[in-house]
Amino acid sequence: MINGVISTQHDQKLILPHVMKTSSMMERMQGLLFRTPLREDEGLLIKPCSSIHTIGMQYDIDVVFLSNDLSIKKLFCHVKPWRCAMSFGASMVLEMISGSIDKFGLEKNMILQWEDK
Repeated sequence: MINGVISTQHDQKLILPHVMKTSSMMERMQGLLFRTPLREDEGLLIKPCSSIHTIGMQYDIDVVFLSNDLSIKKLFCHVKPWRCAMSFGASMVLEMISGSIDKFGLEKNMILQWEDK
């Protein structure tokens, strides 16, 4: 996993100071399964990815599908365990604890920024 930070591109507002980015197919396949639940300041960036599932998870998550330039294509709030979500044309997905989309005021077409730690 590669560690980094997610912020908004327009005003440099810090969204998540602790983001893990997948760097292998096995990491993408595992996602958040078998990990301790995310904290409020954590996220998982899965790339490449245009669909996710929450099969086997024990808690809800918020899911943000992104294009190559990190613009938000689609948002899913409070995705419950044993569900699926997808966005045609998305190239990556950001998974966060449930309630994060509203907390950070994320909206479709907003552009995020990734920075390696």
